[in-house]
Amino acid sequence: MDAGAVLCLANDSMNHSLDRHEPNADTALTLTRWALNEIVLQTTNFQAEIDNAAIQVVGSLDRVQELISLLD
Repeated sequence: MDAGAVLCLANDSMNHSLDRHEPNADTALTLTRWALNEIVLQTTNFQAEIDNAAIQVVGSLDRVQELISLLD
């Protein structure tokens, strides 16, 4: 099952919408639920999963890394 979600960070507020895609996004990530779960459980990290091709990135990887650094 393919499900899309949009995560928007603007004006110090983060929002999300499920079952949609944003054609003008800075970055688009494609990953499995398994990869996301492993990242949340901290058994792996985004960079490792990108290196293993479990996450595909279209657009600016720098923007994703910037967001992740703000969550630490």
